[in-house]
Amino acid sequence: MAFKRHDTDPVLLPRMKESQIKVVDRQSQPTLKQESERDVFLDLIRNISSDLDVAVLSHKILTNVAILTTADRCSLFLVQGTGNKRALIATLFDVKESSTLADTHKRTEVRVPWGKGIIGHVAMSGESVNIPDAYEYKYFNKDVDHATGYRTKAVMCQPVKDTEGQVIGVAQVINKLGGEAFTDTDEDVFRTYLTFCGISLTKAKLFESSKFSLRKNEVLLRMAKGILQEQSCLKTVVHKILVEGQEMIQCRLCSVMIIDERCGASGDIEFSRVFELTHEQWEKAEECSDEKQPGEISAAHLEQAKSVAKSGKLLNMSDFDSQHSLVVKNGNWPRCKSFLCLPIYNKDKTIIGVMQFLNKLSSVCFDEQDERVFEAFAVFCGLGINNIMLYDNMRKAIARTKVALEVLSYHALASNEETMRIMRLPLPASHEFPSNLTSLQFDDTQLSDDNTVLASLRMFRDSDVIDHFHMNYRTLTRWILSVRKNYRKVIYHNWRHAFNVVQCMFAIFKEGKMLERLSAMERMTLLVACLCHDLDHRGTTNTFQAQSSSPLADLYSTSTMEHHHFDHSIMILNSEGNNIFENMDSSEYAEAISMIETDILATDLALYFKSVDHDFCYLVVLRLCVQEAHEVLLPG
Repeated sequence: MAFKRHDTDPVLLPRMKESQIKVVDRQSQPTLKQESERDVFLDLIRNISSDLDVAVLSHKILTNVAILTTADRCSLFLVQGTGNKRALIATLFDVKESSTLADTHKRTEVRVPWGKGIIGHVAMSGESVNIPDAYEYKYFNKDVDHATGYRTKAVMCQPVKDTEGQVIGVAQVINKLGGEAFTDTDEDVFRTYLTFCGISLTKAKLFESSKFSLRKNEVLLRMAKGILQEQSCLKTVVHKILVEGQEMIQCRLCSVMIIDERCGASGDIEFSRVFELTHEQWEKAEECSDEKQPGEISAAHLEQAKSVAKSGKLLNMSDFDSQHSLVVKNGNWPRCKSFLCLPIYNKDKTIIGVMQFLNKLSSVCFDEQDERVFEAFAVFCGLGINNIMLYDNMRKAIARTKVALEVLSYHALASNEETMRIMRLPLPASHEFPSNLTSLQFDDTQLSDDNTVLASLRMFRDSDVIDHFHMNYRTLTRWILSVRKNYRKVIYHNWRHAFNVVQCMFAIFKEGKMLERLSAMERMTLLVACLCHDLDHRGTTNTFQAQSSSPLADLYSTSTMEHHHFDHSIMILNSEGNNIFENMDSSEYAEAISMIETDILATDLALYFKSVDHDFCYLVVLRLCVQEAHEVLLPG
């Protein structure tokens, strides 16, 4: 033993016996008056030798140490990380003799940088410290006392070492009860007891690591079986990934962000879909993760995700304090304590997304073991996501073929003969039509189909866009005729509806004095979007398309019909003799297509309310035209 009987404090034996009674079994025990100090000490060692749970073991160690050294408070800091990333973590902090494990587990985890303060100095030097007055010691951090209101005086710290002499932790006792400072006997007892504690802690940590590895392998095998066999949809696959991620290492929030395939050529990273699963959702075993738009995510977290997607390097940050709150289903977290972000690769080693894990529940930060685990985890995630994306692309290609064949079988483009026939007709002025084109009280029921085409030509001319964009009059005529042909004969969303929408827009240009307020590009694209916004409408809603599993629903997961209307518009523009933008330069053409897409998608009410704040004058006007036309065609 490191201490001898004649060196022993006269109160040590009773306190060791008391410790034996309290720690081994807090219920009734036979008295130990006849036992020697050595026997009691060995009993205390046996008391900790059988525990393999690090938390339970740590609590027993600190309770015993508090009694053996008659300390007011005790803490145990365990080394986490390697090399420059080493730190000391205390999950049990300021434990008293009477503290229970449940009491100490409610407290916040304490993290001390390697080499900082008394704890960090002892860990780095491997030497013990016994200080009668902490405030006179250069390594003491007074901020802790100021924050807690507790007055630290005497401090004793000892390194905890494994069998190879490596420091695996630091034990600290504060303020000796009934005395000014800790004695040499306290120091000897403390050092001797911690020698055996180091062996027990090493064994417990190895057992904990083995359990974690076993759980990791089980999760990876389950993923390989479940995710790689999943062929339903991306959202289902990602939900399984997030559930397994929470199962492996529980955190406040985990998310998967899928990179938009269209941003590959430009080099700018944008995310098309974001999926999130909170710890509360995982506990409730919810069957679906939250899908969010990138704009709903914290700007700081989104920026870090883009950085990881560009660099391909894992990012692990502790005390990540974002300037913006991360909005989730069950509340806001303005403060992010720990942050782990890593890239997701497909089979071609191309980054297709990123995974983020926020606020690890069992620790202040993610450690190197977490990094290794999730790097392996991300491999399976990439395979699963890539698998479903390939399947989804194949399904969309089949659906696209079906839609194209259906469209071709139903529609046709305007012929040259029909175009020339319309061009030979005189083009009346706006006020010469049976109902004035510039009036919001316009009535199209008095117009023939040919007159609706002529009226459309007149609106383009009087909006000053034909000459501005050097439109070929013959091409414009043929394009309007082709658009008319590509409307189905449904009750409402037909050619007459489209014509009423464009007339309402034209009336707003004139009566609302908007010709001077809008640019030529805005006027032209609004007219085009009005005529095309319901192309090839089948008379059914987006919900119907989704629930009937139509080919269109396979092609477009959101705004199904609106996306189809836009794609149909592009198909007509790209057909021979119908490209009214043929005389634009590349930048004008790209701008026109982008604005038309925005206008047509804005007619989906699901997106309308999100868009109205961004461009009120531009997008709301289009919606008002649709509503006005609806009232004209279906009064009451």
